[in-house]
Amino acid sequence: MLSPCGDLAVVCIPKCSSSYWQTWLSQNNWTMHHDNRIEKHVHVLCCLRDPVDRWVAGISEYLDRYWNNDNDIKCQATLKLIQDRVIFDDHTEVQHYFYSVFPHNSMTFFRYDNTKSVWDAIEKWTGIPVPPYKYLHNPINFTDDPVNNKRKAWKNWILDNSDLNSIKLYYDTHDQETYRLLSKIDERQSNQ
Repeated sequence: MLSPCGDLAVVCIPKCSSSYWQTWLSQNNWTMHHDNRIEKHVHVLCCLRDPVDRWVAGISEYLDRYWNNDNDIKCQATLKLIQDRVIFDDHTEVQHYFYSVFPHNSMTFFRYDNTKSVWDAIEKWTGIPVPPYKYLHNPINFTDDPVNNKRKAWKNWILDNSDLNSIKLYYDTHDQETYRLLSKIDERQSNQ
């Protein structure tokens, strides 16, 4: 997304609060661009999330969207499938896929710890005030909407039954740059 003044851009990585801030920034006259053709002077902001946490959220959303009968697929064959095929869609794609397309721009990375931390970073960089509190909630954890309850049930099933070490090994191998950047963010925050 590109700011109205054209000096800031935000990389929208699925499962890193991007749906929230796409909506909020577009309401503040930011525009969506589906390519990497932005001017070299534009500073790019990018929110990163722990790859395994992001995978759990992404695969939970995938299963929630595309499987109607939960009981038929909550089995070992499903677990094997999702662990053998780690990347299902853009919600589980390695994060460097999204931000590595801006090699000529200066970038600031921040960490998704919770939805509020993302809003605080956006406000700091854009000057756009944090939205009303009701928009800060993470919908999967804070609403009683039946759709979100179903997605949360998938998330809990994944957490209870998956071998997350094998998922971490995949991302350790294929998304090393994101782990390196997350470590730098943690180091920067501990020095503040």
